[in-house]
Amino acid sequence: MVYNRYRAQIVVRSILIFATIAVAIWLFLSGGFVVTAILLGVITIVQIGLYVRYSERTERDLVRFFNAIAYDDFEENFRSNRTVESRNLNAAFANIIGQFRRVRGQREAHYRYLKAIIDHAGTGLIAFDRDGRVDLANHSALRLFDLDHLTNIKQLDPKAPGIVEILSSINANERRIQRLTNSYGMTEVVIDAIKFRRENNLLTLISLQNISTELEAREVETWQLILRSITHEIRNSMTPIASLATTAISYLDTPKQLANDPEIVSDVKLALSTIEQRSQGLLRFCDAYRTLAQVPAPRLKEESMLAIFEHIRSCFQAQFRQHSIFHFFSVDPPDMSLMVDIDLIEQVMINLIANAMEAMENRSDKRIEVKARSDDFGNIIVEVSDNGPGLKTDVEAKIFVPFFSTKKEGSGIGLSLSRLILRQHNASITVESIPNQRTTFTIVFPASLNLHSQKQSTENSNFISTQ
Repeated sequence: MVYNRYRAQIVVRSILIFATIAVAIWLFLSGGFVVTAILLGVITIVQIGLYVRYSERTERDLVRFFNAIAYDDFEENFRSNRTVESRNLNAAFANIIGQFRRVRGQREAHYRYLKAIIDHAGTGLIAFDRDGRVDLANHSALRLFDLDHLTNIKQLDPKAPGIVEILSSINANERRIQRLTNSYGMTEVVIDAIKFRRENNLLTLISLQNISTELEAREVETWQLILRSITHEIRNSMTPIASLATTAISYLDTPKQLANDPEIVSDVKLALSTIEQRSQGLLRFCDAYRTLAQVPAPRLKEESMLAIFEHIRSCFQAQFRQHSIFHFFSVDPPDMSLMVDIDLIEQVMINLIANAMEAMENRSDKRIEVKARSDDFGNIIVEVSDNGPGLKTDVEAKIFVPFFSTKKEGSGIGLSLSRLILRQHNASITVESIPNQRTTFTIVFPASLNLHSQKQSTENSNFISTQ
């Protein structure tokens, strides 16, 4: 409607100007109406001026409107009472500007809401660009480093030497654990990173999760379990030792009877033999504890996952055949390689497979599957599965605790040692069990150890399967 009125105004004004010019020319050529012709000429000039002013007024309103949108100036006023057309046009402009103003208000409210959530999150968040300029730093992150504000990550170095290098070099989806010291004391944080682009600017978003409280709680719980296990083991060994020692001493109080009674001599020998056996058992227990405390640092070297699997399979080949265990090994892709200490990693694999074989001891259909693959982030996933009786929920929660064992003759250090070895490789191990169906131990090696993560393989997976 506004456009139709504007067009009608243009047409009418153009016709009037044309008609005025035509009449003025006719009167001038007639010769008798020169003054009237001149007057019409002046009127024509006035009409042209009004025509130009009318056109420019609309153009100015359009320019103001587009500038208001371009510069987010939604406080511009387009109310006008000059003409009906101008009022309608400006009313349309004002309506659009009002819509923009409402959208901006909603956007700002949403931004303030998200900012409040980020600022009050318990996890520290820092986002920075290639030059270290900080785009975001919430209160939790500032509190970790005892800072009031943060404009560049270089400000963190005096607070935590070496942290800038860690934050700058950390890869996307990589996880690291770092110890920080602030006014609250020593703090352990887990550092995660993701990278994203915003307006052609590559940003790194770092999350800093304070795990000190959780670690302390777990540490206390672990020590309690360790102490209970040690106390139980020592008490079980010392009780018969003390009893037999008392018995032997009582026999020695009557040396004549000891010399004349072969049965008493036999009892003394048995007591001393039992004391020796239990003492040896305590020594073995102490050696097992020392094993956990003296795991060597890994010597990393490029190793083929396929070669590791083939060697492990050959180690158990005779036992697989003897106990009729169906076994299935797979590596995908087959040329997967990683930086590990092969001796330590093979020890982990041997522990897991040996445990799986023992778990299936009473089953007729025994099956072990060992698989290696890469996930979408370049991490290497190794799964060791068996179809044994599985683990109860309470056992599953304690399975990696040192000296905890479900076996009568078990030392309880195999899985603890395995987890310690994997932690030294920055890897992790978890267990998932469905009773009487399946138990799977999952090892995750980080992408930083995966030498195949930068390559693209089109070959088929390699499978090794033997009945």
